[in-house]
Amino acid sequence: MMRGKGVFFAGLGLVAVVAVVIGSDLPAGARSVAFPTPGGSNNPGNFAGVSVKDLDAALVTLGTGAQTIGGPGTFSDIVGDGLPVYQVSTGPAPDVCITVRNLSVGNIKVIGTGATEVLVDGRRTRTACFGAPTEITLRCDQTSCAGVWRVDQQ
Repeated sequence: MMRGKGVFFAGLGLVAVVAVVIGSDLPAGARSVAFPTPGGSNNPGNFAGVSVKDLDAALVTLGTGAQTIGGPGTFSDIVGDGLPVYQVSTGPAPDVCITVRNLSVGNIKVIGTGATEVLVDGRRTRTACFGAPTEITLRCDQTSCAGVWRVDQQ
């Protein structure tokens, strides 16, 4: 009886070691990413209703490419706030495209400096390209929202 338990726990330990080794080999976007609640520590809940597991899975599928210069990252907001996800503080700003995967039912506005806002409908993915923006901000439109994003140089 003891031998069977020993084999079981040894097998369980082996599975855990393999999971750690595989996890350490994954790119940064594929590892678990901490997701702060909207509004910081003053807000105990996720208004958009998107789980950390869903955000992590979306980060993996969004991935990175040879032209990626920002992200992938997570975004969550309540109506009217907004979060700059890309900023150029020195040197000339390159032409960029941002891909936003909206995981919530609320719409996400993509706002690039000097350009028209782009709307990403709930549960949709959209790419918006901007000519030399110095900042790109994501903002919820009408209701709370959450999603993932990546910025690529054109």
